[in-house]
Amino acid sequence: MNEEDIDLIQAYKTVFSSPEGKKVLSHLMRSHGFYSTSFVEGDMFATAFNEGGRNVVMQILKKININLDELEKQILEGESLYVW
Repeated sequence: MNEEDIDLIQAYKTVFSSPEGKKVLSHLMRSHGFYSTSFVEGDMFATAFNEGGRNVVMQILKKININLDELEKQILEGESLYVW
């Protein structure tokens, strides 16, 4: 990983650790299907489109080093998503 990558990751963490960033990330997670399936029966293009949005959210979560297994556990248990 080079210095530019490290700087970008730090920028993601700075943005999404602020109260405003958490609010935006929460909105992105809800509006881009993070909590639901992206599959649309009989429409591979809609499925691909939905999965694209969902993938953006997944990449943000990975950049800010969110453990997706732990996040899923928190969601299933109804705990706050802002433990990170």
